[in-house]
Amino acid sequence: GNFSLRKYHKPVLVYDIEDDKVRYSLWEEEILERFGLKNVDGWDHTENVAFCPDWMQGEDDDDDLDDIDLDDDL
Repeated sequence: GNFSLRKYHKPVLVYDIEDDKVRYSLWEEEILERFGLKNVDGWDHTENVAFCPDWMQGEDDDDDLDDIDLDDDL
């Protein structure tokens, strides 16, 4: 689905991961502040988690940097 970000003043991405699916919606920041995240109801889109960026999965991939030994090239 295509988002028209122009219709949002301050868009906020709200998402939830369940198994291998990511459900997400864009909300106006003002609406979230007024009603709170707990009142977010329904999702605009669902994607397979494989198509979503790593940061959505909450797994810090900083460990990957440890695998790279920079001294090897010296």
